[in-house]
Amino acid sequence: MGSLASAGGARSRRSFNGCYAPLDAVESPRPAEMKAQQQVAYESEESVRWTVDNVLANTANLTALDIDMIVRDSLAGNPLAKKAWPLYGMQEDVSESARKISTSKVSIGVRVVVGNEDVVEPMDRVQSKVVSFLRENVRGFYGRCEGREAPSAA
Repeated sequence: MGSLASAGGARSRRSFNGCYAPLDAVESPRPAEMKAQQQVAYESEESVRWTVDNVLANTANLTALDIDMIVRDSLAGNPLAKKAWPLYGMQEDVSESARKISTSKVSIGVRVVVGNEDVVEPMDRVQSKVVSFLRENVRGFYGRCEGREAPSAA
């Protein structure tokens, strides 16, 4: 669920600029070691840098400024939210809500965002679990650090 699905371009009385949903929609158990790492991933500058380098992205495709921005933004997040996401959010089954959105009368284009080097939600897993769920709305796959890791795709 570390990846995101971005939905935008709705055409209705109320339109969306976009929204992000956790992936994958169905609960997906994680190994204990991975859960432990996720719980401390955003606690310090060092842990964020380690997470970006070893879990989230191909840092060869990111500049030092990109990585500094990711670190700064990650550390600025709400401490309770950073703890709750790996403990609760990543384990929640939101498939019914996703089905309601995907079958609504609102036209929503979807772009799935996944890091090229993401070990939590690797590309093949996202394609097999998420794309099958959102097949008709998916426009493409881009790095988790969209516009940074894959600038030509943004």
